Formats: sequence, structure tokens, C-alpha cells
Amino acid sequence: MASSFSRTGYHRSALVSEIERDSTGQSVASREFREQDYAGVHSFNLTPRLNWTLANGDTINWQTLLDHYRFSSSGDQVETVLSGTSSEYPHNNWTSESHTTSVRSDVSWAHRISNDAKLNTRFGINHNQRNTDYTFYGVHRLPGHNLIRSVASDAIDDNLTTRGKY
Repeated sequence: MASSFSRTGYHRSALVSEIERDSTGQSVASREFREQDYAGVHSFNLTPRLNWTLANGDTINWQTLLDHYRFSSSGDQVETVLSGTSSEYPHNNWTSESHTTSVRSDVSWAHRISNDAKLNTRFGINHNQRNTDYTFYGVHRLPGHNLIRSVASDAIDDNLTTRGKY
């Protein structure tokens, strides 16, 4: 059996400059945006495997994979007006959280019928699930006009497999 656990992350800072121009090309506003992004990743997996040889020579093999992954992040953006007016949302922040789980397991059985004949069978199950939540919060330049957007999504994929060979 093998297993692993890992934890990583990052912090990123950026300074973004923006110049807004009118239809004649004249500068009407100049702004800087200070951005901060933080993220963390946690993952875990486990892979047990068992093999049996029965008294009659039959073999049974079982193997499984369990994998879990979590990604979380957040960020912030603050605007400084160098000239002109501010953008519509001069201060923004966001968060995101995503979880992914995968489980795969199968059992196989091999039976010798005669010196010239063998029966092999396999049964497997797979489950994959992903959930993600994202929230954006924008502070409007005018009081009472703030913006909140949230997105929640998930996906599930399940399947069964069988195989036989004579």
C-alpha cells in the first residue's frame, strides 16, 4: 500500500497600471491596482492492493485508488487614482474553494479450468466528484451599489465496469 499527503501554496503580489482614453485618444484617467492573491493546495491519496492465491490455484486481486484534492484561494484588488476618476468598482475581493475526490476500485478473479483453458473476470467501480464555490465582492464607487456574485458548481461521474475472458 502506498499513500501520500502534500500541502503547498503561494502568495502573489502585482501592481497593474491602467490608462483610460476617450475616443480621440486623450487620457481621461490613470489608475494603479494593487493585487494580492493567496492560494493553498492540499492533496491526499491512498492505494491499497491485496492479492490472494486460493487452495485450488485461483487468484483474486483487489486494488483501490483514493485521491482527494482541495484548492482554496482568495484575492484582493485596491485601486489608486492617479488622475481622473475611479473605475466603477475600485475595491474588489474574491474567494474560491474547490474539492475533487476520486475513488476507483476493482476486483479480479482468475480460475484455471484446464491446462488449455482459463477464466479471467474483473469488476470495477469508479466515482469522481468535484465541487467548486466562487464569490466575488466589488465595492462600488457610489454607496449602496456594491456587487456580489457567487457561483457554485459540481460534477459527479460514476461508472461500473465488468470484463471477462475465457
